[in-house]
Amino acid sequence: MEAQLECPVCLTKYTTKSNRPKSLHCGHNICCECTSGLLLKPKPSCPLCLREIININSIEDLGDAWFILDRLNFIELVCQNHPQQLASYFNTHKYKTLKKFLQAKDKNSEKFLPSQTKKNYAFIKNYQD
Repeated sequence: MEAQLECPVCLTKYTTKSNRPKSLHCGHNICCECTSGLLLKPKPSCPLCLREIININSIEDLGDAWFILDRLNFIELVCQNHPQQLASYFNTHKYKTLKKFLQAKDKNSEKFLPSQTKKNYAFIKNYQD
């Protein structure tokens, strides 16, 4: 999970403000700084898969990596300066019920949960560990 929250090129942690993750056409995500550097080249390409980046004149032409930004927003909400907020979330009835449901003996019960709920639970579980 931690690797998804940092640029795979410069290994700098993404932020929701100055170092936002940008999504390239190939599906890879890199930070604004690395993206800006790429766009200075005559034939820019993804540093991970080398696919050429076409029809992009500025960093604003690329979309943000919203999946990563959602995770960053969650982490900022329960930042390291406020661990009691994270702890209180894990003690809520909603979280405990979801945890019990997912840990039930009948593993097929998970298929009835909405996919976003399963993803959020998996993310929170990884963050908690």
